[in-house]
Amino acid sequence: MQARVYVGLDLGSSVCHQVIVDANGGLIRSKPFKTTKDNLVKAFDGLGSEVEVHIESGELSSWVGSLIQPIVNRLVVSHAKTLSWTARDSVKSDKADAGKLAELLRINRVHELCYSDDERRKCSKQLVVHYQELTRSQAKAKCKLKARLRLPGVIRKDSRVFSQDGRKEILLSIENQSTKRMIEQLCSVLDHLPETQTQAKRLMIDAAKDFKQVKLLQSGP
Repeated sequence: MQARVYVGLDLGSSVCHQVIVDANGGLIRSKPFKTTKDNLVKAFDGLGSEVEVHIESGELSSWVGSLIQPIVNRLVVSHAKTLSWTARDSVKSDKADAGKLAELLRINRVHELCYSDDERRKCSKQLVVHYQELTRSQAKAKCKLKARLRLPGVIRKDSRVFSQDGRKEILLSIENQSTKRMIEQLCSVLDHLPETQTQAKRLMIDAAKDFKQVKLLQSGP
């Protein structure tokens, strides 16, 4: 098979679904397979050299991209927010999503993301995302703590609730023991997050030190 083909690959942690169409949009193949390294490579056997692949960005996209990019002609990774056809369509299935990815690539209606082949950059990006997620987790934990305090009528808008002294004062005012233990558990979770966040920040900064773009940004006012 030497004619150009367009492949939509819907990625899942357990199962992937592949849909292949020709230049006219005719279906060549549609099949699911278990998500493994060998299966991902075998899925492209015999398709020839004119193979274009479209996948959606996500946790698996970097790994899958590194496996199939060397064996296909073109790999396109699109951001999920730009794929309104797949995200908002009431008809949702792995097969349908894979078919839409293939069709969007065939008619060249894609918003391609830039993925670096440099493993250091990939790792650095992952560390940035990791730090951001921990920061969000800390903010959510603080909001949840104040929400739980409102259950026994403790309404606090200040930050003393996050300090050890302020927390002790508040816990003494709660009579229900089950509610008090629930809030103490939330406090325990919150106490561990700042140090973890600090460690993640150090990892992120250390990984970025060697990039000239970072040094250039740091030279600005």
